[in-house]
Amino acid sequence: ERSELIACNKGRYFGRNDGLSLMAGPFVAALEFATGRQAIVVGKPSRAFFEEALLDVVAGSGSGAAVDVDVEGGLSRCVMIGDDAVDDVQGAMDVGMKAILVRTGKYREGDEARCRTPPLAVVDDVAAAVAFLRSEGLVGHVGG
Repeated sequence: ERSELIACNKGRYFGRNDGLSLMAGPFVAALEFATGRQAIVVGKPSRAFFEEALLDVVAGSGSGAAVDVDVEGGLSRCVMIGDDAVDDVQGAMDVGMKAILVRTGKYREGDEARCRTPPLAVVDDVAAAVAFLRSEGLVGHVGG
């Protein structure tokens, strides 16, 4: 009675070498129906996932000191680059991030129409996403 249903994500499918395959989402939906409980999602597109990713980036910045992070402000300065219009792109935009949809992996023609909010761009690959960010002045040179 007191147990919780916890899901890593509610994604519909992912890309494999031989095509698309079901992710956890369809199975989570079946368990929700069978148990009458709503799953707690700890992966994309949950707010907690994106907040933890931001905190991991800040913690890994090398300062070594405890950092007080403005999560809302931090998220608004982040850009998600992903191939899943719903879990990657719309999920990121729902928590205040910017997002770019790449036409790789699980992307299928027309996926951008699945976003309630238009992403910053729809590009062919991650390199094109970085080039777009540079052209818009949203990121400087990275690396040596």
